Amino acid sequence: MLKVFLPLLFTLAGILSAQEPSEEFTVFRMPLNEEDKPLFEEVCLQLAKYPIVKGNFKQKKVITKLSRTFESEGVFLISEQDGILWDTQKPFPLLLAVTDSKVVQKTPQGKYQVIHTADNAVFREFAKTIQAVFSGKPAELYGRFDIYFFSQPPHKKGVLPGSHIGLIPKDKTLRDLFAFIYIRVDSVLADCILKESNGDQIVYQFSGHQFPERLTKEEQEAFLAE
Repeated sequence: MLKVFLPLLFTLAGILSAQEPSEEFTVFRMPLNEEDKPLFEEVCLQLAKYPIVKGNFKQKKVITKLSRTFESEGVFLISEQDGILWDTQKPFPLLLAVTDSKVVQKTPQGKYQVIHTADNAVFREFAKTIQAVFSGKPAELYGRFDIYFFSQPPHKKGVLPGSHIGLIPKDKTLRDLFAFIYIRVDSVLADCILKESNGDQIVYQFSGHQFPERLTKEEQEAFLAE
């Protein structure tokens, strides 16, 4: 089962090897200070404002050595109570759910394959980290990352508007998974970039945000699968 999930998670979630952030990421020159903490926590509250957030995602995986770019797109869902769901629709359908206790993949035959993270430290840290990042939980982020942050007003030339967050893992287990993560929040989760040590990178763009009151039947089934 582990062999089934590892290649999938390395692709979709961008599990990375150690590397220092390059100069192109301005945010990594700005460690979070006490003065900016209230604003940073306000941005986290924006991400956690709604119990359920749903929208579209586009993912671009750039492999430098091959001069190749692989693109996918679909629907994402972040549920405060349940976890995170990636419903990839192109180039092929694939449903992946991540909770505090497990990672679930739905096969093309409609069956669910499950890894319980209690049995694997790597998956346990992966699941907790992904939820902390995308759900905007400041206590979790403080404990797991060195945090970099600045907020950019609209219309300044050369810098996208919104709040820019950089995350570098403190723990060695996490550093084996993620070198660093960049997130931009413009009232909602807008962009996420994961950079790899060999120069490759994974870019997520989020759009069409909705805030449903409840999960669909298929979404519930994915989170509840055992």
